[in-house]
Amino acid sequence: MRKQKGFALIWVLVFLLASLILAFAMTVLLTGSQKISGILKRYRSVLEASYGVVEISTSQMFDLLLARSEDPSAFQNFINDLGNNSINVAKNSNDTCLDYRLALQDSVNCTLFTDNPPTLEEIKNNADFIFDIANLYQVYFLISNRVKGNTETSGENLLTGGVAENVVGIVSGQHFPYVYEIEVLGEQSTGEKAHLSVLYIY
Repeated sequence: MRKQKGFALIWVLVFLLASLILAFAMTVLLTGSQKISGILKRYRSVLEASYGVVEISTSQMFDLLLARSEDPSAFQNFINDLGNNSINVAKNSNDTCLDYRLALQDSVNCTLFTDNPPTLEEIKNNADFIFDIANLYQVYFLISNRVKGNTETSGENLLTGGVAENVVGIVSGQHFPYVYEIEVLGEQSTGEKAHLSVLYIY
């Protein structure tokens, strides 16, 4: 009888130990899944911030940048309006370098990444603009390269625009628009990063 009681006690202890191990494993799994969920949420938020900078730059900023020699106040007003909406924009490149990257000026001592795309560190160090969004996100914007794009026959340039016309015979048209390679790197104070590479045809 004593042997049977001892045997039963051992099995109770074994089952108790197994239950404790299972409960510990479930706790670890739940904690880990919560951490992963938090990381994914933070990554999605910094990714959305980066997409927002792409949207702002391609829908409005490029037009104002290319026309700022004619109307410099328009670009500054645009920057001020962003600041009023908790988006502070710092110009990190000088005007000469920025014009070169926009193909508005001939070759200068300014980096274009014509062979290989820039690393994340190079994007930060060579960024043309830095967007500070609500003191939560830092988004770096770099025009890393540009090439002559599709040929059009309107005879218009980048600043004045125009609609391509049908021409009969041999055509020697300007190589506009340009294709710009844009690198956008978003960072959050918690360490999450999002990197976007964009081709933008102007």
